[in-house]
Amino acid sequence: MNERTKTILLLVVDFLYNSFLGSVTSFAMIMISVLESSYLFILSAIIIGILILAYLSTINMYVKRKLDINILIYIIIIIVGFLSGLFLY
Repeated sequence: MNERTKTILLLVVDFLYNSFLGSVTSFAMIMISVLESSYLFILSAIIIGILILAYLSTINMYVKRKLDINILIYIIIIIVGFLSGLFLY
């Protein structure tokens, strides 16, 4: 596989991953709103936030190390992917 194909494939997979993570975040916000009246609300919000941040940073740092791409373009791809998953759920 040549370098250009590898770059495009990794960017598409990263976009889909960030979109999926946005959908999971949207679902988690719905689940947290159900627990709003219980004592588990704060604990569940913290745990879900930490998990989403861990997954978001881990995969994106791995892909950034593998690709030679402008950081601004890469951040735009991450944000657009995440927001598309968040609002299109």
